[in-house]
Amino acid sequence: MDRRLSKRLISRKKIKYGVNNQKYNGFTFNVSESGIAINTNKLFTPGTKIIAHLFLDEEILKFQGVII
Repeated sequence: MDRRLSKRLISRKKIKYGVNNQKYNGFTFNVSESGIAINTNKLFTPGTKIIAHLFLDEEILKFQGVII
């Protein structure tokens, strides 16, 4: 039984993200109303605030997030 509140959609989009001046690249592998899962080699401590740029088909979505 899936207990998630938001349905997750499979989505592979390029994303750039980071903390302060450290920047990383990755790809999303699913998205929902409450979050984005990123396929990456970089791990952050839960609670870390990041800034991200999500590359959509015709626009770039800039947002802030918190690692959970």
